[in-house]
Amino acid sequence: SILSKFSAVDVDREFAEMNEIEDEALVSFLKDEHPQTVAVVLSFLAPAKSAAVLQSLGSVAMKEVAVRMARMDRVVPEAVAGVVKTIKKKYRDYQRRNDDLVTGGLDTLVDILKHMPGDDERQIMDDIEAALPNVSRQLRDKIFAFENVVNLNNGEVRILIDEIKDDHLIALALKGAGDDVRFKFLRNMSQNRATDILMEMNAMGSIRLTEVEDSRRKIVSIMRALDDNGAIRLRGGETLVE
Repeated sequence: SILSKFSAVDVDREFAEMNEIEDEALVSFLKDEHPQTVAVVLSFLAPAKSAAVLQSLGSVAMKEVAVRMARMDRVVPEAVAGVVKTIKKKYRDYQRRNDDLVTGGLDTLVDILKHMPGDDERQIMDDIEAALPNVSRQLRDKIFAFENVVNLNNGEVRILIDEIKDDHLIALALKGAGDDVRFKFLRNMSQNRATDILMEMNAMGSIRLTEVEDSRRKIVSIMRALDDNGAIRLRGGETLVE
């Protein structure tokens, strides 16, 4: 069977990534496991990593695990495979929860930034860029998304349209866009121009998603430039009535 062919090389490869997991995370995975399972895991981790985890399990669990490790002669492949599967699933769940927390935190921060003065908002974004470049990119992607054009007031949309200067680019970007995004663009141009863009969109038929995404990236780039020089404000703030 496959399990019977679970070699020492396989074991080393499977456990190698666990040495990269934070000690606190490993402890949280293992604290409710049977002492024998914990003993198997620690026997394959780097000694320093195992020592840190063992110390964090508490005196009772530490004793039980240490005794089982001392008694351990050899581990059958089935046991190793089962432990690997269990720990990997817990790690995936852990990463998923952390991703959800990061996403939730960014969404909250975006909402907070909407209500802050522009200078303070830019200072915060600069600080995040310096401290957490990867998170900063995620934050900017949320703020400077094509769909966020709906946060602009009508005057700002007209400024954006004038800056784009390319109706074909607008038509491409609006393919597959939500009704609110389409309406935001089309209501802020002349009826003849809006009609021409709608006709061009219909004449395009089906087009590649990459073309749509590329056109939207170009418009987002223009939006960011206008936001940087203060001509528009993408984060909005309180809703304005026009």
